[in-house]
Amino acid sequence: MKPENEMDDLFKRLENQWDEKEPEFGHQQRFLSKLESKGSPCNKNSNITVWKYVSIAASLAVLITIGVQFIQKQQPQTPTIEQIVVTKPTKVQRTEFYFMALINQEIEKINTISSPKTKKLVDDLKKQLTRLENDYNVLETDLNTKGDVKQILNAMMINFQTRINLAQDVLNKINEIEQLKNTKDEEHTI
Repeated sequence: MKPENEMDDLFKRLENQWDEKEPEFGHQQRFLSKLESKGSPCNKNSNITVWKYVSIAASLAVLITIGVQFIQKQQPQTPTIEQIVVTKPTKVQRTEFYFMALINQEIEKINTISSPKTKKLVDDLKKQLTRLENDYNVLETDLNTKGDVKQILNAMMINFQTRINLAQDVLNKINEIEQLKNTKDEEHTI
């Protein structure tokens, strides 16, 4: 159906239902007098009140922005990718990228299949991964300051492998718990 036809149909259906009566004599004058009596004094006061609140809100926004910037400057920032690229050899960067991708992939799998029953396992995993990441950061600083590069690089690889193994172990445990839960549910439904 075309829009013109819809409008025509609407007017045909509502043809005798329109309010065609004229308002009472003096309606317009009464309306304008009520509007003038209520509008003028309130309008000035309401504009002043609105501007007070707007100025207070703007002041607070400026103060909060300045505070956030001040706090961010005081906190130590993690190194950016460009800074890492400058300080690490290319092979180390590639290996680090590969291992981090594997670890993140395992964590994603864990997050998708975890349930309230496995929450404690996942929380413990996150604590362990944080501890291992802190150890890795210490190894990174040692790599830049100390001389035995091969031993430090070997320790870094072991750290990554430990994180991956830990994530895989937790993933296997979660899968076992879910399978056990599913078999128990099947036994109860039979």
